[in-house]
Amino acid sequence: MIKFSKKAQISFEFIIIFGLVFFILIGLIYLVNYRLSELSDLQHDITMKNLADNLINEIVLASSVNNNYLRRFDLPARLSGKKYRLSLDNSEINIQLLENNNIIDEYLVVSPVDIKGGFIEDIDLNTTSHCITKSNADGVRIARNQASLDTNASGLKKGDSFEVYLSVNCVEDAKSITATISYDPAKLEIENAGPVVASDPQYKNLNPLFNGYTVIYDYTGTDGINEATGRFTYGYLGTDCVSGSGNIAKLTFKIKNTASPGETYIKFDDTYEENIKLLDCNTDKFTKEALPDSKKDAYITIIN
Repeated sequence: MIKFSKKAQISFEFIIIFGLVFFILIGLIYLVNYRLSELSDLQHDITMKNLADNLINEIVLASSVNNNYLRRFDLPARLSGKKYRLSLDNSEINIQLLENNNIIDEYLVVSPVDIKGGFIEDIDLNTTSHCITKSNADGVRIARNQASLDTNASGLKKGDSFEVYLSVNCVEDAKSITATISYDPAKLEIENAGPVVASDPQYKNLNPLFNGYTVIYDYTGTDGINEATGRFTYGYLGTDCVSGSGNIAKLTFKIKNTASPGETYIKFDDTYEENIKLLDCNTDKFTKEALPDSKKDAYITIIN
């Protein structure tokens, strides 16, 4: 029978007790970290849900009011101290929480009504301001001072003509707009450009922003178009001051018979400093501060 000295026995008992305390501490640390992680995830969910609820409230309010509604609202610059991304697909709003540009959590909510437009891609302190508009022709739209070139044309052939609509979304107190447009002159030629106004019956379903116009800056003017470089400037002075979202002009293009197959563009000319200008009713001056800071260009595909 092996006998331990009293000192050895105390040392052995100390090791056992220390080991038990160590494993208990490890377990407690794990449980605390796990609980903190759960609380952090819960905080993320609560923050994203609050943002989603606020957006749904804005949408429901806009859908319930009369024609020509506009309201500005601010998004948070961060959620739970982290960057985030918002995407919009008809009635679905998706919120993605980011860390080191990786998605760490997300939240999906479905709106009771369909929504047009979208949010700015990179939300920061300078891009939190957005607005929501509603008109009988356009429905409910969320945007951030967006200028857009839109076309439904696809799979076009040589010699085909097609239309592109110039619109602006979320503008306030505008009296006039001018825009400089560029295109590939080797593939396209412009046939016509004209105002989309509510006073013209053919445009009543196209959500015109202005009711009428008094002066046109014609694309066919000497300074208005340069066919060799594929660039032209077009715009007009409205009969009244407007706020909201809507179409400004209809542009008609034709695909040249010498055009090569593939994708081509109609876009706001980035080489021209003031490619979009709005006349502010309050100052009666063209101001860069009123410029849309997000743009959407049009692309088409020539199939032969």
